[in-house]
Amino acid sequence: MKSFAEVSAVVLGPGGAFSAEVCESWYQGPGAYGGLTMALLVRGAEALSRGRPLRALQATFCAPLRAGEVSGRAREVRRGGRVSYLAAELLQGGSVAASALLTFAKDRQADADYDHVAPHGIAPAEQCPAWPRREGFPAFTQHLEYRQGLGEAPVSGHEGAAEIGGWVRILEPPAWDTCYVLALLDAWPPAFYPRLARIRAAGSVTISAELHHQGELEQLAPNDPLLVTNRSSLMRAGYASEENWVYGPQGRLLAHASQLVALIR
Repeated sequence: MKSFAEVSAVVLGPGGAFSAEVCESWYQGPGAYGGLTMALLVRGAEALSRGRPLRALQATFCAPLRAGEVSGRAREVRRGGRVSYLAAELLQGGSVAASALLTFAKDRQADADYDHVAPHGIAPAEQCPAWPRREGFPAFTQHLEYRQGLGEAPVSGHEGAAEIGGWVRILEPPAWDTCYVLALLDAWPPAFYPRLARIRAAGSVTISAELHHQGELEQLAPNDPLLVTNRSSLMRAGYASEENWVYGPQGRLLAHASQLVALIR
């Protein structure tokens, strides 16, 4: 089995082209899970970012990204004095499997900064129970350690709030970077999973993420877990609106995302 560092690596080609190799041990259902898909899109686009850090991305998951070779292409949409806008796609079988618009930007003035975000009083990782491996859960979860601190157990038929989360880390952690944060952002099941009475297929349709980890990742140890909270206030016609928040061990916000999640069957 490939580690996350290996499976998220890309080979760069000319003119914004890149390629990668996907393996089944990182599947969610019929294809690669969203955290890996986003990482590949970012890796391909970073080569054109001129060293500017990623601040935001909007990704669409068009089709399962299956095991084997995947090709990609990235292009610069516009470059300003501090901000670069890029587009990236992943292709298999001649069709687009995923696409993203990515915003890379240099730091600006910090004299008006503020941070009123708090991680909702969830217990430290060592005080949260570790999740056992569950039959029927996605293949990629075998690479991660979960400690639940928010919400009820998955597929417990809970009738209350649609929320789930806690601490999570990859068992063979890569170096801390934006792709690792995105990988953990999408690692927990959807917020509505505790409300289900049985395991059912679900997957992200779109995601819009903002990255606020600049200066924070350097403070993390390789094995540190991140705190991820998923909450949803609405599902209609099988589509849920979900918010994701990612915090470091000291309670500092690293990323925030909004997703449209489909209950597939």
